[in-house]
Amino acid sequence: MGPFKVLEHMAPPKPPSRMGRELEIMQRYNKGMSDIAIEAEMGLSHGVVFRWRERNNLPANHSGRGWSAAYWHVYHAATDELLAQGTRDEIMQQLGIISAQSFRSTVSRVRRGLNKKYVILKDGQDVRGNANETTQSI
Repeated sequence: MGPFKVLEHMAPPKPPSRMGRELEIMQRYNKGMSDIAIEAEMGLSHGVVFRWRERNNLPANHSGRGWSAAYWHVYHAATDELLAQGTRDEIMQQLGIISAQSFRSTVSRVRRGLNKKYVILKDGQDVRGNANETTQSI
């Protein structure tokens, strides 16, 4: 039995109980943290906090404005020419984009580095996550 006692002491600590985890989620939620921030800080899988909020009938804590309310700047990447600025709907009209889904797809492709034609800023922050490339709203 001696070797088994050694293994017991070497076992990794048990994860917090579900109640303990939910209490930690609630504390972070009450501080105003977003679902993604809570999941990242606690090392949780995507969607865990969303499902917890749904069970508890709680709204999302948003860290920023949504797609349609945000203020956007779209630049031509090669020339730095400002192509469009304004809300999502204004950008769509200026660039001739016919659907909100097409706009989201374009932003997503720029964010992931698949579309190198545009540089897109949302509320002054580069959607690619480059903190050094910001502008002030005009």
